[in-house]
Amino acid sequence: MILGDESFTKHKNRVKRIRTFFEILAVIAALVSLYLLFFHVKTYRPFKDSDVSHTTDTGFIALSYFGVDRIGDTSTLIGKKQLREHLEALKDEGYVTITHDDILKYYKEGKPLPPKSLYLMFEDGRRDTALFADEILEDLNFKGVMMTYPEKFNHEDTKFLRPIELKDMEDSSYWEMGTNGYRLEYINVFDRYHHFIGEIDPLKYAMMQKSLGRDYNHYLMDFIRDKDRIPVETVDHMKRRIAYDYRELRDIYSDKLGYVPPVYVLMHSNTGHFGNAPSVSAENEKVDTKPF
Repeated sequence: MILGDESFTKHKNRVKRIRTFFEILAVIAALVSLYLLFFHVKTYRPFKDSDVSHTTDTGFIALSYFGVDRIGDTSTLIGKKQLREHLEALKDEGYVTITHDDILKYYKEGKPLPPKSLYLMFEDGRRDTALFADEILEDLNFKGVMMTYPEKFNHEDTKFLRPIELKDMEDSSYWEMGTNGYRLEYINVFDRYHHFIGEIDPLKYAMMQKSLGRDYNHYLMDFIRDKDRIPVETVDHMKRRIAYDYRELRDIYSDKLGYVPPVYVLMHSNTGHFGNAPSVSAENEKVDTKPF
């Protein structure tokens, strides 16, 4: 019995050592991946004064990707190979990336931009986007804007970048930070069969996507409505609800990043103004046209 116990103990210790060895290898691999992702030998080089046209103002184009994964096998994510093809084509056509500071100076001070200026955005603060896009940005000397939802900072969801990673990305010089707002939340949702769903979060949206159409709205864009599309909240409640989101956005970014990103892409931004109802639009406009 004692010999059996001794043999079993040796086997258990051997398995434990092997498991520990592979766990250490996994940690080392993760650290190396992070090093390669956020630390660069090169540094981003902004456009030169000689690139600027002082006679012709062609403005700039803004290009946004929802997210990047390895092969792009979904309707919303682009694969890293296809992303490289897109950006290389723009590079070959002479496009250079610009920053939010360049855009501010263009509008406020009349400072000219290069004839082919590109403002390049990536939505949602996804970790896979950073992983697969970062090398491409470095190779092409492009700068990207990583949009995030600070509500995700307080969740242990590995799909989204953490504040420490965002800081490292910014330090790399190939990224700057932006925001899509406090959270991604859908309201007034109907499925493609006209059944009223109500409010859903991104996880439920992904689970129900096959049965959903485009009949929904973002949390900040409208009153919360019932199945007959009649508001179920007062104007005062709507104002307090929207104010809460902006307050949380300001407080979390200030705490986790030390500042509020200067670029805010209003979701969904295809409303023609700041919302789908005049009073809702007015509440968003109070914040969207002023710095935090």
